[in-house]
Amino acid sequence: YPRSDCRHLPEEHLALAQRSLCGACQNDGMLQEWLNGADFTLRSKAWNDKQVGAHHALAPTGKPADFSQLSTTEGHVFRLIVRNVMAQFYRPLRTFEVKA
Repeated sequence: YPRSDCRHLPEEHLALAQRSLCGACQNDGMLQEWLNGADFTLRSKAWNDKQVGAHHALAPTGKPADFSQLSTTEGHVFRLIVRNVMAQFYRPLRTFEVKA
């Protein structure tokens, strides 16, 4: 549903996430590289049935994108959706502050 403002995904989608991300990343070298660093044993707060309303967050279906058939904007949106889901399988960024 293209107008969903929900940022959560159903818990049942967690089991399918690795396979759908592998398919979605097939035709994009950068996405494939990031996929190699993903840790699919992690489970973020994004997977939460209680937070899903009538429509859940946008997520890749697993079908590889044919970027030759997409506009530049459509390609960017596709990559953004894939990256947002893939980010759920990375540890939170840790930063350190050094004071001189």
